[in-house]
Amino acid sequence: MKTREAVVAGSFYPGTKKEIDNLLDRIYSNEKQQIRTELASRNLIGAVVPHAGYIYSAYEAVHVFEILKKSPVQYDTFFIINPNHTGYGKEIEVDDNERWGTPLGYVETDTDFKRHLDLPVSDMAQLREHS
Repeated sequence: MKTREAVVAGSFYPGTKKEIDNLLDRIYSNEKQQIRTELASRNLIGAVVPHAGYIYSAYEAVHVFEILKKSPVQYDTFFIINPNHTGYGKEIEVDDNERWGTPLGYVETDTDFKRHLDLPVSDMAQLREHS
């Protein structure tokens, strides 16, 4: 199975599951009173989560994922849209990896969905991409 391994684990975010769990638990404890969980009852069709080092983006991300977790909708597809910081590959393309490795484990990509996008498929943009 073609896998995109975590490129910057240990630098932009912790490198192990235990470190990530500990960090997110601390952030969630600090943020839980401010999370607007009532938004989970709305007809949510999407959410935008920032990309940056966890020390910057995780404070917002815990809000988004807690709201999605409490939603009655069961989401089965998530889009990861990232810039092309390196300039490799085409201006817009779909990653051809079948799964992505993270310190939390592997996430399979929706290969059926990707086939319907009618976009160029390549791993060039992801070769050294950190987002």
